[in-house]
Amino acid sequence: VIRAFRQGRRFEAVVIIMRSLRRSLRAIYVLMLNLGLGMVIFGSLMYMAEQGTWDPERQEFLRIIASEWDHTEHVWRPVVERSPFESIPACFWWAIVTATTVGYGDIFTPRTPSGKIVAGITMFWSICVLALPIGII
Repeated sequence: VIRAFRQGRRFEAVVIIMRSLRRSLRAIYVLMLNLGLGMVIFGSLMYMAEQGTWDPERQEFLRIIASEWDHTEHVWRPVVERSPFESIPACFWWAIVTATTVGYGDIFTPRTPSGKIVAGITMFWSICVLALPIGII
């Protein structure tokens, strides 16, 4: 294994990539700092927007996804599901995946209007702060 790394110094492509990474180190640091700040800020905002309400019986956060008509009592009943945004660290995963446009965040889709606004701002922020500087690096 060590021999393979030593041989890598002789290949021109590896030398060019390493030189480019070394020259772009400050820009990469700024990119990582922005990604970390965005993860904390937008993960926290999404948690506040999408956490739902605590159900003491089920011991979990529930969020309303729809309403259905109850024919026996003639009223609309909310249809609830377990909120995937269980904690702020769990929302960090959503923020990283959304900001890097990987797409795994589709499992955790926001349902509330405030959650959709946070998601839209997160996507716009990731394009401006993360995607544009990649061309410079």
